[in-house]
Amino acid sequence: MSRRDSKVVLECMLGAIIEALQKGDTVYIRRFGTFNTRLRSARPSRNPVTGAHVVSPAKKIARFKSSKELLRLVAGVIEELEPELTCVR
Repeated sequence: MSRRDSKVVLECMLGAIIEALQKGDTVYIRRFGTFNTRLRSARPSRNPVTGAHVVSPAKKIARFKSSKELLRLVAGVIEELEPELTCVR
């Protein structure tokens, strides 16, 4: 796959993830992890420049949780994942 084709595929995939998260859906990518959103409640905070106390409003934030397989791979517990699909390079 060319670099340009890889870029198109990645941008399409990220666009689909973003659209799903904006709708409040959860995105699960097998053997990689899960993307979801949660509502962060309003909380007291401080302006770092002036030191004034302010209230940060509630907002929706994106979260990612790595799969156990990815964590084990990064930690070096396992050397590589058994392929589920054949990759053509």
